[in-house]
Amino acid sequence: MTMIPLCVPFSRKEEARQAGARWHASERVWQCDRDVLATSAYPALRPFVPRMFRPELSPPFIRPWMVPQTLWGRNLRALLTREQWDVVRRAAYEESGKRCIVCGGRGPEWPVEADEAWEYDDVTSLQTLKSVIALCPPCHHVRHWGKSMVEGREEAALSHMMKVNDWSRYQAREAADAALAQWHDRSRRSWRSDYSWVTRRHGFEIDDAGIVRAEQANVEVVAIARHRATGLSSPREDVVNVDVPMHASQDVSDTMTGILPDTNRSVIDSVFRAARKMLRRR
Repeated sequence: MTMIPLCVPFSRKEEARQAGARWHASERVWQCDRDVLATSAYPALRPFVPRMFRPELSPPFIRPWMVPQTLWGRNLRALLTREQWDVVRRAAYEESGKRCIVCGGRGPEWPVEADEAWEYDDVTSLQTLKSVIALCPPCHHVRHWGKSMVEGREEAALSHMMKVNDWSRYQAREAADAALAQWHDRSRRSWRSDYSWVTRRHGFEIDDAGIVRAEQANVEVVAIARHRATGLSSPREDVVNVDVPMHASQDVSDTMTGILPDTNRSVIDSVFRAARKMLRRR
């Protein structure tokens, strides 16, 4: 019998129990036998099953999904007030039972982190917010591959990607290289963004004050990256909260569609080029 973790919100625990989930008190986790997923009981359990265990899905369950450089720092945390962002991220935590929706895991220091799930239309240059999801720190590090490389976490992130997707090292490296190539291409253009999800889901609108905060966050995040790459004057690294993805976003306003100066791009590019070469040598 192989038991797998389930993502059960507190408000749905009785529904999960009736579907066949079992509470493991000492480990404080809802579980089910993996073999049950091949039976008629699976449809009732499916809402609680992490993606990597769902029999109808295939890899990749987690992969690098890098935000274009022109959007760095422009995330919901900046665009919303602190109180609004807390509502959004805590809702994601509760909806997953404070477990990773990809692997069902939890972090050792804090269980999960909020990740903004974006969809990119490369034809129309439109970035669309699809949801805010709960990821464990290791899965989050895979998603933010460039940041993980700069911070020296690329080997751990690579290993986690291999484990979750049941991939070889070659397959994981290939996915990382593809993400970097895609990031370079997307970072050369301006993007519009659709934030309607946060309005539909939580009723929050992006206002002018949020746009100003996002512009400042963009400047500070780029300064941090430049500092890490060149060792120039120390920026305020505390502005990037480890619990919040360096997942950028862009308001629908034309004021947020400008491309960063080439000097900034060249510095950031050098960080990822160096990290990419280092990864390939391993």
